[in-house]
Amino acid sequence: AAVADAAVTACLARVLESTKERGASAVHVGAKLHEGETRMREAYERAGLEVESTYWLMQVPLSQAVPLDTSLASAGARLAKVDPRDDAILAVVHRLLGETFSEHHGIGHEEQSFSDYAEFVRTAEKFDPESWWLAYDGDTAVGVLIGDDRRLTMGVGYIGRVGVRKQYRGRGIARALLLSAFADYRARGRTTVQLRVDGDNTTGATRLYESVGMRSI
Repeated sequence: AAVADAAVTACLARVLESTKERGASAVHVGAKLHEGETRMREAYERAGLEVESTYWLMQVPLSQAVPLDTSLASAGARLAKVDPRDDAILAVVHRLLGETFSEHHGIGHEEQSFSDYAEFVRTAEKFDPESWWLAYDGDTAVGVLIGDDRRLTMGVGYIGRVGVRKQYRGRGIARALLLSAFADYRARGRTTVQLRVDGDNTTGATRLYESVGMRSI
């Protein structure tokens, strides 16, 4: 308990120092825990943090994933793998995330400047520029999927974000993005794909993930 408290205190102090250096007017601190990490949860609670949301970890072995259907993949939209090292592309993604996750709890992407977002994304150890997708209606980007390498050593592809603009939902665009990412991960030698979903998600995300073969673990 003493070591955990010291670690949390040191981390919080560094966060506050860093945000003060950047001139932030407010700070929102979040931490993620697995259900069984009860001692760490107690340490966070002693530091004043409270449980905000519960997430499920879902996965699908790619040998059991729903195959990519070319008619479904269009979903009335054009899908393309994109390069987030391109500022113009990343700016589109940044705007899309701000819009598609506006209903999500916590700090929204629209509250993070583009320069901060770009630095955060591109310097992350998990950054995988080969796993970014956009869906377009004409020339307008309407959906996004972002994968990363956080579980690369396990042979697992990981999807960190999937979002579709509200007015384009229900057309199968998110499903097409997922299945395209599955097929690409399979071609790149991954055996499994995982993602997390908010247990309080109101957009039907859990049902969508189950429809492409994913199950909660």
